[in-house]
Amino acid sequence: MAAGLLAMAGVTTFAAETTGWQTPGAMGAPTWDGKTLLFHGAQGTLAITPLSDEVVRVHFTTAKNFGRDHSYAVVNRDLGAPDVKVKTGADSTTLQTASLQVIVQQSPLRISFADANGEILDAADSQLGISSSSDGAFRVARQLPDDEHIYGLGEKNGALDKRGWKLGGYDYVMWNSDTYAYDGSTDPLYVSIPFYLATRGGKTHGIFLDNTWRSFFDIGHEQQGVLTFGAAGGDLDYYFIAGPEPKQVIERYTKLTGHMPLPPLWSLGYNQCRYSYYPEARVRLLADT
Repeated sequence: MAAGLLAMAGVTTFAAETTGWQTPGAMGAPTWDGKTLLFHGAQGTLAITPLSDEVVRVHFTTAKNFGRDHSYAVVNRDLGAPDVKVKTGADSTTLQTASLQVIVQQSPLRISFADANGEILDAADSQLGISSSSDGAFRVARQLPDDEHIYGLGEKNGALDKRGWKLGGYDYVMWNSDTYAYDGSTDPLYVSIPFYLATRGGKTHGIFLDNTWRSFFDIGHEQQGVLTFGAAGGDLDYYFIAGPEPKQVIERYTKLTGHMPLPPLWSLGYNQCRYSYYPEARVRLLADT
């Protein structure tokens, strides 16, 4: 199923042995301008930008420079001035806020997130990391411990915990589709929200992938201990959102992407689906009762 869904997404597979994938290789020592940690390498450019003490943006492109910085989803990047310290070593760089540490291993490129005490919250898979294909697709592989649980991703079938039965996990495509008469195995469906919550050991964080191409999330399905997400094109642009409570992650996510306006009181009332009722007598009965 995983390979089939990714083929639909323009990505043949993301198994480690797949040909055509290229990693960024070694990244040079970064520059820090007070807002963004910027890395350059032969295969691309990486920018890590803390938007607050709890929210960090990771933006990677295979080009030498980023193009126009535009998002259809993010409405607010002014989330509070973070308190940032940057420590650069021979092989790695650490960006630290009051709540988070972002550890960047520069060769090969691997990005991990830890809390202020250094406890790892989300780590790159040691074998896969970030890679891109010759047709413009990209993927990101993260470690998925057995005691980590994944929730979210919008309107998707399967269990609430996307690890699935016996940690087999699910894989999903993000591509809004009119799927009449769908069943429990149908994917994609009508609504795609490329955001998930990961909870482990009483701590929760979120990942939001900001990409409008056909994208995919594999929650330990292809490889049980690996969570992989990516898209068929565009830049890798995602946000790591710390909690530690789920409510705090959601609050920070909605500050980033916007809140739905509170509807007026007069608009609240009974709602009835109008689809597929037959014959007319059935519709009238519903209206009457």
